[in-house]
Amino acid sequence: MKYSMYSVLLLFFFLSCKKEADEITEVDKPEGQKHEVIFNLPDFAQRIVVLSKGNATSDQLKNSVANLTYIVYDSGGTEVSRIEQDSTGATTRFVNDRVHPERYAGIQTFGCIRDSLVTGDYTVIMIASTARFEINTQTITSEGYYFNPLDEASFYYERGLDSWSRTGDTFFKKFSIKVGTGPLQQDISLDRIVGKAEINILDSKPGTTFKFLFTNEHEAYKFSDETAFGTTNDIENERYLEEVPGGLKLSFSKFLINTQTPIDVTVKVYENGALTATKTIKGVRFYKNKRTILTGRIYPPTTIGFSVTVNDEFDAEPVEVSF
Repeated sequence: MKYSMYSVLLLFFFLSCKKEADEITEVDKPEGQKHEVIFNLPDFAQRIVVLSKGNATSDQLKNSVANLTYIVYDSGGTEVSRIEQDSTGATTRFVNDRVHPERYAGIQTFGCIRDSLVTGDYTVIMIASTARFEINTQTITSEGYYFNPLDEASFYYERGLDSWSRTGDTFFKKFSIKVGTGPLQQDISLDRIVGKAEINILDSKPGTTFKFLFTNEHEAYKFSDETAFGTTNDIENERYLEEVPGGLKLSFSKFLINTQTPIDVTVKVYENGALTATKTIKGVRFYKNKRTILTGRIYPPTTIGFSVTVNDEFDAEPVEVSF
């Protein structure tokens, strides 16, 4: 099966969504009759090309992503509904309360969103990721908690005081719905919005550890124009980055959300805690739904630089670049 560049590699099939014991109330409670809306994201049946074909098992969504958020904006861009789930089914609903906006709604079917909305036109945002993320709702000291309008809204990968690259495999969808006189039920497929770096070190040695730093990676994604932003800083926060043991050969992979501008990739090698080698590959491009493969050597003497290949695990149309 062939997929076009940046195409959807999430194919969902129908899964009935049973009504939960705990009813979910709306963020806002506008006057007027409400109509049931149901969105099914039952399984990531063919999340990437190499997964097995055919119907997915009921556990594949849980194995593909850990966190799911659904947000609805009315025609004026005001948030009117939000539901968050994790892979255990633990479900939280946000309500229009400036002091305590979160309401736990119990364990529900992961990947099935059940809501009710008054008649009108809406924009729906859905985000799913292996990484934890937050919506940029803000807190104001004098007024408390409030929801950002659609033109200001974004998500960012959960972090503490320090910001380093922590993108996970991430999927996103923005779409419009019209709620009318009866229930609305719809199957949804999401787009992968990240690329993947794969780094192969050909002369890795046992007894060493490696760190991989990405300069100009982003940390957030804006809903209105569907672009990533917010530069992370792996250099200053290197102490938090994963230490990868060396071996006769070494392969490392990481998801990246900056698919718009080049990223510098730095490889650092340590022996007994001391830095022994550094290699920087400058200006590497990453693309939505594609792997960028970097292969090369760290130690001199060598006449071989790193080769960069953009390849086909996600999309099936490879583009090769070497230097």
